[in-house]
Amino acid sequence: MFLTKRLNFLVKLFGRLRNLLFICTVEFNQIVKPKGKMTEKQTEQKILDAARKLFMKKGMGATRMQEIADEAGINKALLHYYFRSKQKLFEHTFKEAFGHLQPRLQVLTNQDLPLEKRIRLFISEYIDVIEKNRFLPLFIMQEIQRDPGNLYSLMTSSGFDPRQLLPLLAQAIGKTDAEAFELILNTISLVV
Repeated sequence: MFLTKRLNFLVKLFGRLRNLLFICTVEFNQIVKPKGKMTEKQTEQKILDAARKLFMKKGMGATRMQEIADEAGINKALLHYYFRSKQKLFEHTFKEAFGHLQPRLQVLTNQDLPLEKRIRLFISEYIDVIEKNRFLPLFIMQEIQRDPGNLYSLMTSSGFDPRQLLPLLAQAIGKTDAEAFELILNTISLVV
């Protein structure tokens, strides 16, 4: 009986010591761990976050690589190591941003639904995207003005060809492609 009590006491004590040792080890590792070091993935993500923020606010033309490096908290050489040019960084950022909107645009091409239902779905989806990415419309409009050809090639490389949408909408509303384009622009401008 006496030995059993002693043994139980030692087991409990050992368990508490083990927990205390684990806590001390975790705290020690947090103290000793270098603060400024980031993994490659973290660095790349920090660059992408900074680029997204600046491209969305200022557009590609007005954003400098040095600003992106400063925003990311890295030097310009490291920025160029990860992304060789501003164009490559912009393409990556645009595809990511457009990736939020592109599936929502596909709802307009769904011919199984009546046109009014497609437009309502698109507006609802569009508002959801804009709430999460409030600079996206301005970003896209700036890039349409800056280089519409580049923007078109980026959209098509993302799997969406806006030229396919116009004939479908024109047919659905019984109007020309130009009038269908005006419908899209008016719908988007009313939602923004």
